[in-house]
Amino acid sequence: MKRRYTVLALVAGVHATVGLIVLAQSQNGSSAAGANKGGTAAPQGTGAGPFVTLFQSKSLEPDIQHGAVIAAQGTAAGAPACAQCHAYNGVSDASGAFPRIAGQSRSYLAKQLNDFASGVRNNALMTPIAKALNADDIRDVTAYYAGTNGPALPLKPPDPALVKRTFEFALSPEVKSQDIFLVLDPL
Repeated sequence: MKRRYTVLALVAGVHATVGLIVLAQSQNGSSAAGANKGGTAAPQGTGAGPFVTLFQSKSLEPDIQHGAVIAAQGTAAGAPACAQCHAYNGVSDASGAFPRIAGQSRSYLAKQLNDFASGVRNNALMTPIAKALNADDIRDVTAYYAGTNGPALPLKPPDPALVKRTFEFALSPEVKSQDIFLVLDPL
């Protein structure tokens, strides 16, 4: 096991050294970083030569507008619109069938989607949807819903007959005889 870590450290060290050499060459204005084979100038002013344009094209910041599109329309890969179940603003409905996701943190929502996609969580509805989302889609749609703040929908009033049966059961001799401390507030 120790050898494995040594090899990984060596590989990481080589990559870091190569990166520093390229960065130093570009800052010194050497021909390796300042011009390509055709003699034309590489992007300047960044201090890292042509490598910056490669990394600038891949943003790690979420695209909230793209997340809103996924929420409203789904993806080309086959994920349906999130709004069909969770609503566009993430408040779902008062039925309780679909969870409210408005205002949940990005990390929480991303973990749930990744768990569905990997099989850690299994749900007949969400598992195939999560598998149809790529990492960028998950990053964007979770950022969108994390930024929403929809109103909390009122709960449906309880069924009076069910409330009465619950109190009757709670006050029954079977329950009272079990050393259970109940705090009941009758309606």
